Amino acid sequence: MLCKDAEAKKLAIGLMSGTSADGIDAVLVEISGCSTNTHVRQVAFVTLPFTDAVRSRILQVAAGNFGGSEELCLMNFFLGKLSADACLAVCAQAGVDPRNVAFVGSHGQTVFHAPVEQDYLGYKVRGTLQIGEASMIVEALGCPVVSDFRVRDMAAGGLGAPLVPYTEYLLYQDPQRNVALQNIGGIGNITLLPRGAGLNGVLAHIADCLPGCEVMTNEQLGLDSNAKEAVAFAVLANEAMYGQPNNAPGATGAAHPVVMGKISQ
Repeated sequence: MLCKDAEAKKLAIGLMSGTSADGIDAVLVEISGCSTNTHVRQVAFVTLPFTDAVRSRILQVAAGNFGGSEELCLMNFFLGKLSADACLAVCAQAGVDPRNVAFVGSHGQTVFHAPVEQDYLGYKVRGTLQIGEASMIVEALGCPVVSDFRVRDMAAGGLGAPLVPYTEYLLYQDPQRNVALQNIGGIGNITLLPRGAGLNGVLAHIADCLPGCEVMTNEQLGLDSNAKEAVAFAVLANEAMYGQPNNAPGATGAAHPVVMGKISQ
């Protein structure tokens, strides 16, 4: 795909809050291009920690048997407000006017993920739910916000995870070498990028070791390990803004590439 204004550099923010529910990571990046012509430079990174009370409430809701529609409604807007605060905080750290941010990519907080079909009202149903109202971020910064990424991949038959292999393909693929990237979170994901392969060559799986391989950290490649997932959602949002499919079917199991993310503005 040929991206319009591909060479134009833009400021974007990526937001991530994981299942550990310890806070919201916010990264400010300078980004240009799209697809395999994407270039990213990290400008600033902050974490907005959740209080013990907030973390406890999120984990209660995420357990699946606490609260109801009122709880989800209020938490959605509450986390949207905290997400907006995280955006403003990373802009303040960088000394950047929030009005200069072109867009935000927000993962939101996963409160339920059911990738395997369940019997529900006579149907087989799967689903995922990430909350953190994007409109609150739009109102605070005045720029488009891309959110709710996982649902589109699941609608196409995927598991809605993992999402980082696509961004890793854009940022780390090498025509001369096989590249494997280890992501340590709730589980250990390895993304394998065969040399010279297209996106269909991306495989994600769990492995214990990679004997005989050169091992490098994100920092050695000029990136921040703590900001990696937040950067990924800035990149996924950039792809969505260009209407570029941004899932990796070989990793998620989706039937075909799709454009993930809903745009609020």
